[in-house]
Amino acid sequence: MFTWPPFVLVALTGQSTQTLNSVLQKAPDGSTVNSWWWYLVATLDYRAAPQRDPEYKTLGTQAPIDPSSPSPFVGKSLEDVAQWLRGKPQSVYLDARFFGVLDKQTAKSGKVAVCRLNDPKVEEEAAWCISKTAEEKLLSEQQLSGLIPPSLRYLLAVATHRRPRYLLRVLNSFDEIYALLMLAVERHYLRTYGGGFTENFYGLKRERVLRIKGGEAPRASKGAPTLMRETLRLKETDIWNNLAIMVALPYFKRKLDENYDIHVPQASILGPQYNRNTLVPNATIRERLIYYYTWFLRNIYPSINAAYYFSLLAFHLAYLFDNTKYFSPFLWLIGTRIRRMGEADYRAIALAEQTPPNLPSRSASRPRPSTSDYIGHADPEASTLGF
Repeated sequence: MFTWPPFVLVALTGQSTQTLNSVLQKAPDGSTVNSWWWYLVATLDYRAAPQRDPEYKTLGTQAPIDPSSPSPFVGKSLEDVAQWLRGKPQSVYLDARFFGVLDKQTAKSGKVAVCRLNDPKVEEEAAWCISKTAEEKLLSEQQLSGLIPPSLRYLLAVATHRRPRYLLRVLNSFDEIYALLMLAVERHYLRTYGGGFTENFYGLKRERVLRIKGGEAPRASKGAPTLMRETLRLKETDIWNNLAIMVALPYFKRKLDENYDIHVPQASILGPQYNRNTLVPNATIRERLIYYYTWFLRNIYPSINAAYYFSLLAFHLAYLFDNTKYFSPFLWLIGTRIRRMGEADYRAIALAEQTPPNLPSRSASRPRPSTSDYIGHADPEASTLGF
């Protein structure tokens, strides 16, 4: 029986034996996307690792494991794991391209973060592994965000049947009210947590992209993480740019789709008289605007709508194959990308939400630091994990 080389699996934080056994059992039984073997690193000695078999029947670690064997990478960084894997002898039969990581965040979700070695510089490899956000999370976040408006509209429609006198106007202006509400909510979450309302549920954040080749500065991130977090943090202008694509763009897209569904079927049913290409004599300004808007919906908007979805598809595929750092063309336009929140972000948010201690009376008049200030000065040693 031919088997592929096992993938290295390391625990960067203390994991329970139950969690490790669960991961090891799910891999070879086909319950994961691909059936593979993990080799749980319990010692740095290469002689204990799987050795190359002439018949390629080498298997990984099998559950149950010895609970008294701690991980040698607890408290260490991804760079240490990459260096250990890169230095393995040729006789060691382990996959040299990918390795799995278990940390505090992945243990909660029951998943393994997979990192890839594809660059001679270990620092850049680790930076790629930390910054890469699974498209599965991004698509799930978009689906959740898209389900909120119709759900709220349905609940409001049901309530309007009981109280039409008070809620009918609210229902007729639902899109505008929802846009204003989300503008306030998203602005609060962007300023406080660095990400949108639904993005916060998936542990995602938004940050600026450096205007340098590749958009990454891995050595600077490792040497001066506090300065890098402060540099990449969303400024006030970036927050409003993100609000434009998070709130304004979906609102206008929704209105255009609704008007297109109204006018285009009417044009097909009523025939050529409805599709006249001339204005009536002495048309008012309002009639002219309606005529040009209807003409735009029938003749130009279908092409714009097609270009919109094709551009999204192109960026999604490019992101999936690691050819771009942007998940959508609109994030590329404003120079923002979506990344995982790291341990430093969670610590900074927790620190900002804590009640401050009693300060001397002379400092009572000083303004309280904002959450963004805490995020910018979080513990630099906690920024190596972000899954």
